[in-house]
Amino acid sequence: MNLCIFTVFSLFLVYGIKPILSSHRQSFLRFFKTKILTCNCSFSELTSHTTKEISSALEPEQLDRLITALKGKFDFTTVKEFTVEAGRADSITREKLEVLHRHRVSRISVNPQTMKQETLDIIGRKASVEQVLTVYQLAREVGFDNINMDLILGLPGELEADVQRTIEKIVELAPDSLTVHSLAIKRASRLNQ
Repeated sequence: MNLCIFTVFSLFLVYGIKPILSSHRQSFLRFFKTKILTCNCSFSELTSHTTKEISSALEPEQLDRLITALKGKFDFTTVKEFTVEAGRADSITREKLEVLHRHRVSRISVNPQTMKQETLDIIGRKASVEQVLTVYQLAREVGFDNINMDLILGLPGELEADVQRTIEKIVELAPDSLTVHSLAIKRASRLNQ
């Protein structure tokens, strides 16, 4: 069975190694680079999976080495858009944003899910609304001119008025795109118990 290396990383995170200790990050980075250097997959196959776990879990220098390995294996000269899901605001730092910008990542996604703090607390998000606002502005300062934001509709306890306030706050920020998801409760989710 062939697993995409991004899928392998997701499994690596999910099955007992989260948060990833520094030694595990290093092990995964070595594994990932070896897989990249020996795979026969096309660039489109490699990039068809989300990278949010990678950008969230790795330290800036590890993220730099990973992207450098990708660029060493694949021709990026014809890439029209290089997107990284930066992920949760509590895992995004100026240093990570600078690494992504230096590697000419053209689009990032910052994922508040909602702009209602009480809901973030209920769903176990560690990032606060304030962190989302700060990280968004930081991404603009670093030089990103193509920022997506993700929202989830149907979160526990949220009413239509809460969603309206979230959308108003997002409109004030003026991201370049917005992705809206409906809530899907996973079997192993705390919300499903």
